[in-house]
Amino acid sequence: MKFISIFVEDRVGVIAELATKLAENNIDIESLDTEKGDEHTVITLAIDKHEDALKVLKKNHYKVFSNDIMLLTIENKQGVLSNLTVKLMDSDIEVRSIRIVKTFSDHSLVALDTNNNEKTLGIVKEYLTV
Repeated sequence: MKFISIFVEDRVGVIAELATKLAENNIDIESLDTEKGDEHTVITLAIDKHEDALKVLKKNHYKVFSNDIMLLTIENKQGVLSNLTVKLMDSDIEVRSIRIVKTFSDHSLVALDTNNNEKTLGIVKEYLTV
């Protein structure tokens, strides 16, 4: 799974602008997450047409970054996320981003981005859903 991160000035209407530009090009936003800083915001999107979205956003002068994300299924049980992240730490893998995408009664979907996807795959293969 790929995500697009967009570094934008923090101002009213920026999400509406992005959503409009993508909609005008028949690109669906499947998920959206924002992280606000002092003067800037990082908007992270999962998109149905990844390459098309990159082109549209770059054409409109947005600072965009694309990264591969692993989607994991973890049991909804105390300590499971801790155990996973400790395994990564013990293997000297840096977690760049981790998001709980959706929680169900017995499990959660977690999006994970690390500095070494190949090494991470060997550690988290039991959790992979996509």
